[in-house]
Amino acid sequence: MLKIFGGTERARAELAVKKVLGDDYETIEADNLSLQDMASVFLGTSLFGEERRILLKGLDENRECWRELPRYVDTPHRVVIWNEKTPDRRSEPGKSLAANSAVEIRSFDREISKDEKYAAFNLYDDAMRGRLKKALASCDEMAQDKTKDPYATLGALAAKAFTALERRERRAPAVLKILAKTDTEMKSTGLDAWVLVKKALVEMSMLK
Repeated sequence: MLKIFGGTERARAELAVKKVLGDDYETIEADNLSLQDMASVFLGTSLFGEERRILLKGLDENRECWRELPRYVDTPHRVVIWNEKTPDRRSEPGKSLAANSAVEIRSFDREISKDEKYAAFNLYDDAMRGRLKKALASCDEMAQDKTKDPYATLGALAAKAFTALERRERRAPAVLKILAKTDTEMKSTGLDAWVLVKKALVEMSMLK
């Protein structure tokens, strides 16, 4: 069984992972995987001969292994792949994976209004173009507006960063790491979410 989860709503995705894998599963970070490791992950047996339950994180960032994934869709194990971004069904390997009935692809993206996207995109551009004071001031204004959601703002910032990544902008991978860390802090530290968004903007502005 192979499922691929992606999107910005991590809390929902985590619940879905637990529903599929239960509480006892292996977690594998894909950034250090080699092509030789793929067979071990998807076809290897456990010490007890039982079905393995595996959460494989960030496989799409390991491009070499990600391209080989269609070869392992018939895994005998229960595998969930969690990527920050839902696979693009218009290009490979997303196209092949989406066409295979043995694979389930689910997106956990929150719907973000045009107004939220516009405001967040301005924050992104200001932070990345040396206009940090303006970005922080705009963020303070958004924090005072009860209709604005810091989680939606972070999601829109991530959407902008993914677009930058597709355009091969040099700082985009580092921005995505900052936003992923911020997302984790929002869900685990109890700190004010808008303060964490501002912290992310400061870190983004310092990227060279």
